[in-house]
Amino acid sequence: MKGEVKMDGEIQEVVEVIVEIIDDDSTNKNIKESLSKVINILKQEEDLIVKIHNALQELEEITENKNMESFTRSSIFNVVSMLESLGN
Repeated sequence: MKGEVKMDGEIQEVVEVIVEIIDDDSTNKNIKESLSKVINILKQEEDLIVKIHNALQELEEITENKNMESFTRSSIFNVVSMLESLGN
């Protein structure tokens, strides 16, 4: 049970980083909408590995956006790294 609580806290940290990206005025509206989808995925009552996999798929699609600011792209890659470390 303690492991699940720890994971919830780690997922919450990832969500907070995503919210920071969404709140950044330089983040494109389409990216904000896609990042909101990622947050919804992470808040679902699914197995942690399933949530991480689904969120990573969505993030991969987001990073393919050519009109993204480099800072935003770097921030998203940071989120990807955080999620990958949770999955291991």
